[in-house]
Amino acid sequence: MACQCVSITIPPQWEELLSNVLFECGAEGVSIEDPRDLYNRKIQDKDNMGCALTPPLADAPITVKGFFPLENWAEMEKELGRRLTDLFAHSNDSYAYQTEEIREEQWANAWKEFYKPEKLGEHIVVKPTWEEYTPQPGEIVIELDPGMAFGTGGHATTKNCLRLIEKEVSDGKTVLDIGTGSGILAICSAKLGAASVLAVDIDEDAVKIAEENIAQNSVADVTTVRCGDLLETVTGQYDVIIANIVADVIIQLLANIEPFLAADGVFVISGIIDMREEDVQAAIAKTSLQVKEIVREDGWVAMTLCK
Repeated sequence: MACQCVSITIPPQWEELLSNVLFECGAEGVSIEDPRDLYNRKIQDKDNMGCALTPPLADAPITVKGFFPLENWAEMEKELGRRLTDLFAHSNDSYAYQTEEIREEQWANAWKEFYKPEKLGEHIVVKPTWEEYTPQPGEIVIELDPGMAFGTGGHATTKNCLRLIEKEVSDGKTVLDIGTGSGILAICSAKLGAASVLAVDIDEDAVKIAEENIAQNSVADVTTVRCGDLLETVTGQYDVIIANIVADVIIQLLANIEPFLAADGVFVISGIIDMREEDVQAAIAKTSLQVKEIVREDGWVAMTLCK
């Protein structure tokens, strides 16, 4: 059987929003081609040792591919075109768009090709469920099947977030993960000893994948996943709140997050491209929160905030 492949090249900060749009318009799968991921794989490949490799720029474009059934494709393409126009209407960013008809077997497992075990923090190793890995002393291994749209941990936004979480989550802490995606940060929190973890996401596909990954990692006894946004889904206060999303959503969260944060709690935020750091800092200044720690990598910024 065949399907319609839509390839959209965009600035990296649009990855999550565009992935959601593709699914909402009828895509049965989404894959991400990020030059930073390919570079990281190459420098870890022994066959490339000694080769001169130039790292991609922090803002190098990525390509998001959506795979659509041929049935009703014409109607879905019209809706996709409308959504893309709306998405970029008030932005200086642009996108490149192309389509081709391909066989389903060409994409069914293509997203798995460059997904290998990777050490992301001081102790955290993320590995796909289909790969073998022997952990070293002190390592915490997360087995992850991210599906075809959600984070594997290889992106700098998730790496930065994991490094901060390692410092903040410990035995007995309560954790809230907003926009959980694959569930990687919720699983990490549980394996670091959190007493309870609530993971929320507005995307039903993300919730399903997160639930599967949480079960795979045997942390379902302390981890709950809910579909919905912060104000609809969450009650109570938490020792650690995590949001690895995008700058605009983080700015909105900052206006509402404090009632959910325990008196000595921390708010770990990531997904902030460096050109938006000032905007996020300005939003923080309007709250009673202050910056405890900042980490930066590949043009992306993550912060730990406290009261």
